[in-house]
Amino acid sequence: MRRQLFLIISIFGIVSCAQHQQMAVNTDYKTITVKATEQTLHSEYSASIRGKQDVDIYPQVSGTLTSGLVHEGANVKNGELLFIIDQAPYKAALEKAKLHL
Repeated sequence: MRRQLFLIISIFGIVSCAQHQQMAVNTDYKTITVKATEQTLHSEYSASIRGKQDVDIYPQVSGTLTSGLVHEGANVKNGELLFIIDQAPYKAALEKAKLHL
């Protein structure tokens, strides 16, 4: 009984291996050749960017700004001019004060 079972299992193994080899013969695949080219990839992400240190700037005098000397996000140093304020009201106030002396 054991011999017959062993013989049947052996026959199934041989037949399945033979069929497996026949199926693996067809290896004709379409292929393409990859060429190297220069490409620039662009990705967009939504995000909020904050500096290491955020600084609030408050004026020491009131007035109208005539021009800005620094672009937003640029590095600035202590004492550097950031804006120019319209000087006409201050000159007029100075002349008026000189007349009253």
